[in-house]
Amino acid sequence: MKYVTPLLETEIIVLEHHYQHGTNHRERQRCQALLLSNKGRNIKMLSELFSVERDTIHHWIKRWENSKSDASERLLSLCDAPRSGCPSQFDDTPKKN
Repeated sequence: MKYVTPLLETEIIVLEHHYQHGTNHRERQRCQALLLSNKGRNIKMLSELFSVERDTIHHWIKRWENSKSDASERLLSLCDAPRSGCPSQFDDTPKKN
């Protein structure tokens, strides 16, 4: 089973803070997954909890571990990558038939 490499106290503090106060849902989810993995939850449990594929959890852990810097800079590895195209917009005006 793959688990996150044991987190340092500073990394735990940064992840917990971002999990509790972050504005992006996906980033908060990734922080929580790393924290739970550090507590011994395996990838299968995490994939069921977050309703994502096991490869996704493995990818989150790998991105975190491949980021070689201090904990606050490592958070950038948990951010969504830029996407091409315009973001979708919600339009609640009724459509005419």
